Amino acid sequence: RGDSFVDQSRVTGESLPVEKTPGADVFAGSINQSGALEIRAERIGRDTSFGKIIEAVEQAERSRAPVLRLADRLAGYLVYFALGAALLTYLLTRDIRSTISVIIVAGACGIAAGTPLAILGAIGRAARGGAIVKGGLYLEQLGRVDMVVLDKTGTLTFGRPEIRALHPVAGAEAHALLETAAAAELRSEHPLGKTIVEHARALGCARRARALRLSAGPRDRCDGSRLNRCGSAILP
Repeated sequence: RGDSFVDQSRVTGESLPVEKTPGADVFAGSINQSGALEIRAERIGRDTSFGKIIEAVEQAERSRAPVLRLADRLAGYLVYFALGAALLTYLLTRDIRSTISVIIVAGACGIAAGTPLAILGAIGRAARGGAIVKGGLYLEQLGRVDMVVLDKTGTLTFGRPEIRALHPVAGAEAHALLETAAAAELRSEHPLGKTIVEHARALGCARRARALRLSAGPRDRCDGSRLNRCGSAILP
């Protein structure tokens, strides 16, 4: 029950808030931005969509990329190289400190430990940025990608609508239009309504918008004039 706008970008990739009304599905991991919702949980934990995303990231961290197998082979060769170099150093110098130093410097710890840590860090960094990589294999192949195809524009936007231009009808002024629209949206919790108010505040029109006499009803009236709010589908 209830009516609210929620941010579900972490699950769906859509950056704009989505309105939830009675009967709508709410994803686990969504962030409620306005209003109140009473939700019945149908799945919990790993069974939710957000839980499956977390499981995919954890599985990706456990997967082995081809570069890891190469690093393991190189590490094995370096062990023999380090032992051989250490033996040669001891035979030439008879200095145990120099021998130990050669083993430390020529050891394979850097390759054996550094490569998986680098892949793990890259997968985690991508997950924090909203990109889920299924494993080190795909992360390695990403370096050879020369084209990326995205299925929706929501994955490229920040989810913060902005007003770029005002187009008043003949005889109207842009500032007056913005003041009236901001007056109608002062108490609105709609994301676009908040954008209008913030834009009016940035241009110094918010104080004038508060001074306008607005009466709420089926059709708002502002300073005695009827005010209709509509979407782009109604506009000519």
